[in-house]
Amino acid sequence: AYWFRVYATNAAGYSAQSSNLYYPPAGKVWEEAFGGSISTWITNENLGLNINGAGQGVITIPATSDWGTVQTPPMTVDLDQYPVFEMSITKADHPDSGYVIILKDNEFPYTQPVILQDTRSGTMVLNLPEITGWHGTRTFAVAIGLSSAASVDRSIEVDYLTLRTDRNIAWEETANPLRTTWIDEVDDGAL
Repeated sequence: AYWFRVYATNAAGYSAQSSNLYYPPAGKVWEEAFGGSISTWITNENLGLNINGAGQGVITIPATSDWGTVQTPPMTVDLDQYPVFEMSITKADHPDSGYVIILKDNEFPYTQPVILQDTRSGTMVLNLPEITGWHGTRTFAVAIGLSSAASVDRSIEVDYLTLRTDRNIAWEETANPLRTTWIDEVDDGAL
C-alpha cells in the first residue's frame, strides 16, 4: 500500500495539500475469463464445459442427468487480502434448472460451504470470509453445480469468475469529512 501527498497551487498563489490518498495493492489474485484453455478444470460425467464463440464458459447438463459439477483446480489465496468472489453469469434463464457455487477445500474435516444458490443471471459479488468464516491463507477450488428437472439439455453461460480485493477504486480519500487546507504562500496576512 502507498500513501501520497498531493499539492496544488492556484493562480493567486494559494496551495492545497492532501496527505490521505491511498493506493491499494493489485486488485485480482485469480481470474477465469474463459479466454484460454479450460483443460485444467475438473468435470464429472454429468456436465459439459465448453467455450462459446463469445468467449464465455458454457456449462451444460444433458437431459439424462439431474445434477453435476465442474470445478477449478485448487488455488491458494490469502482471503484477508482478497476476500471478494465475483462471478458474471450472462445466461441462466431456465426456471426449472439452477446452479450452486461451492468452495471445496482439502482440510479435515472437509468443508464445502455453499456460497450461492440461484437460477438467475447477473453479476454476483460475495465476501468469502463473511459467508464461510474462513480467514488467512486457504487452499480451495471453486465448484459450480448445475441441476435440472427438465427433460431437455440446460446450460448456463459464465462470462468470468474472479477473486479480488474489496477495493473497487484506484484512489480513496480517507479524510472524513473531506477537508481542504489552504496555505498562504504569499504570506500577506490575507488568510
